[in-house]
Amino acid sequence: MTIAISFEFTGLGWARFCLRVGDKTYQSPSVSYCTDAFGDLARMALCGVTGASRSEASFELEPGELRFVLTRQPLDAPGLLSILEFPDFHHPVAPDAEGKLAFGVEADARDFGRAMLAGLDAIWSEYGQEGFNSHWRGQRGFPLAATEALRRALEVDDPSPYNEAFEDMWSMLMDETAED
Repeated sequence: MTIAISFEFTGLGWARFCLRVGDKTYQSPSVSYCTDAFGDLARMALCGVTGASRSEASFELEPGELRFVLTRQPLDAPGLLSILEFPDFHHPVAPDAEGKLAFGVEADARDFGRAMLAGLDAIWSEYGQEGFNSHWRGQRGFPLAATEALRRALEVDDPSPYNEAFEDMWSMLMDETAED
């Protein structure tokens, strides 16, 4: 399934994103620089790509909260990407059940990661560090380290879970350990 995400600055310290998954589209309201929205999204995608069973990112709407949640249960199943809306930004975080489901689709974590990387690369290409910082005005600049970590994670495929080659290697290792 095709996933695409794009970002748009809507004012100083405000941005929105458009998420397309297959034939479904979600256009976010503008999110505030009060949270590290771009960095949190990059780290959320990174966690999903590297096998986390749950990753999330929350954004302040002033008032309100927008929460992305990517879950996989079991880990070899397709993921569920949900966007929840809350009337207030809570500290501590409100349970997911208190939010309103604004968008929900099955989404592969690696496909989501590739889409996030493409969206982040596009905004970096268009604005660069200075342009990004002058538009976003947040306490953090562009999430370059998280973007590059996501890029690297997408270059590597984890080996399949348990297989015969692993069993042979494990048996050999256990035999060597028993001899010592």
